[in-house]
Amino acid sequence: MKFELELENKDKDTQLITCDIFAYWFDLGLDSIGQPETTHWNVFHKHDALERLYKVIPLLNDKVNEWNTIAEKYKTADVPLSSILGHTVMSNGQAFCTIENKLDKFKPLEAWYKLDAGKIDHRWGLIVHQDIINPMQTQCILVYRVLNDQGYIDNVKKLVDIFNTLKVLRDITTTITQETNLQNFGLKFNEDFHLLDDEWAERFSMERNPGEIFLYPTQIGYDYDNVMIEMYDDDKHNAIKMTSNSFDLLEQQVCYTGELLFWCGDPRTHEEALDHLNYSLMDYWGGYKIKKTDTRNKYDMLTWGMIKVGSFDVVPEPEFNTVRNYKIIEQDNTTEQEEELIDVVR
Repeated sequence: MKFELELENKDKDTQLITCDIFAYWFDLGLDSIGQPETTHWNVFHKHDALERLYKVIPLLNDKVNEWNTIAEKYKTADVPLSSILGHTVMSNGQAFCTIENKLDKFKPLEAWYKLDAGKIDHRWGLIVHQDIINPMQTQCILVYRVLNDQGYIDNVKKLVDIFNTLKVLRDITTTITQETNLQNFGLKFNEDFHLLDDEWAERFSMERNPGEIFLYPTQIGYDYDNVMIEMYDDDKHNAIKMTSNSFDLLEQQVCYTGELLFWCGDPRTHEEALDHLNYSLMDYWGGYKIKKTDTRNKYDMLTWGMIKVGSFDVVPEPEFNTVRNYKIIEQDNTTEQEEELIDVVR
């Protein structure tokens, strides 16, 4: 299926991108809505990365404060975390539903940046990852599990939004500290959940190229990118994107929705990312073994990465951040016999 996205900026100027979804077997609901919803827009000029960071912080702060007001009504003080998480390293203490807001720690960092002639060194990234994003994202994952266990799911979408905004904040931080472009944007065409078929469990890949479209991750947990450390020349300031006791919070994608991720960042091969991951696990984490596996996967291997489903022709300029029009220009005309033949080949 091919479709066009007409994007517009604040001046109502437009930019057209053409998308081609080759993975017709996924039920993405592309023809069931009038216009997709923009779930996040993390596209910016690299020299504006710090400015982008300071725009996301107040938005995230408002979301966290709103959530904590909602979460105060949930009564979980008498519920031990171990009854929800099992006996893991994260299961000490009582269940909780609020998130400790650590975003005020950006204020001294901002002052430090101004005093240090507008320079950001490796210590800056270390503090942002370990003192701000890591604890807040870990709390998000734990709260999500507590809510689902206790049946408090009426406002869970707000928590998911906070978790995804923290992921955006982490991507911007990595862009600033490592000169690595992790830009992307997300569009939601349908929010119905579908299990991934067994034969697609081994199609996860860590390869990414600008102009590629992926199934958006649905898990609320750390993924393989969080295991891969940021490596600097001075290894004492290497920034870790999670803590060792958070390995219990690694999650795998076993289902998908009609939400798609459009990759606009730097290219990398699967082998390059795998080398980085193995170095992080063996040399930095001391050979830490991740034992979680996708039990539906007949190869009994971890589903690292994302599944590519299509491509788009033009990476949009950052200011064209609103979908003005959406039009399907070519339906999938695969016959039933052709589908059977494709299944046999696969």
